[in-house]
Amino acid sequence: MFIPTDDRLKIYKTLFNEGVMIAEKNTRSVHKETAVKNLFVLNAMKSLNSRGYVKQQFVWQHFHWTLNEEGISFLRSELHLPENVMPSTLKRSEEHTSEL
Repeated sequence: MFIPTDDRLKIYKTLFNEGVMIAEKNTRSVHKETAVKNLFVLNAMKSLNSRGYVKQQFVWQHFHWTLNEEGISFLRSELHLPENVMPSTLKRSEEHTSEL
């Protein structure tokens, strides 16, 4: 399926920033976080899952994807990001760093 480049980049940016993504199994709706057709989100994430860049779970008619290390490096190259930029799921919170 052809996904417009702007929509694909929105999906990739949101996934990289958060480190996770959730989408309802409804191809006729609009994804709330990205404002992209849910059909495009489902197909983009299906592609990333088949290449082994995300871990997919399906619970209560919703897909949950978690980015893995290979996916992080792939999205860094796709989005032209430096090595020091990390998804928010891998960043340490200020509370935990001050306790150490």
